[in-house]
Amino acid sequence: MSWENKSRRWKANYNDADGKNRHLGLYDTQEAAAHAVNAAIRRAGLEGRRKTNPVVDGQLVPRALKARG
Repeated sequence: MSWENKSRRWKANYNDADGKNRHLGLYDTQEAAAHAVNAAIRRAGLEGRRKTNPVVDGQLVPRALKARG
C-alpha cells in the first residue's frame, strides 16, 4: 500500500507467489486499501508467506517503532 500523489488516493498492491507485483486498485481510505490487500493475499493462499495489515475493530494498528540504542 502506498499513497499516490497524482490521484490523491491509496494504491493497493502486493507481490504474488512468483514475485510479480499485482495492482489491486486505488482506494479513498487507507483502511479500504489494507482490506483489499489482505483479501487478495488470503485468496492467493499466501497468508503464511506475506505480511498482512493488522486490523483490530476496524482500526489499523500502527507498526511498532524500533527502539533506538
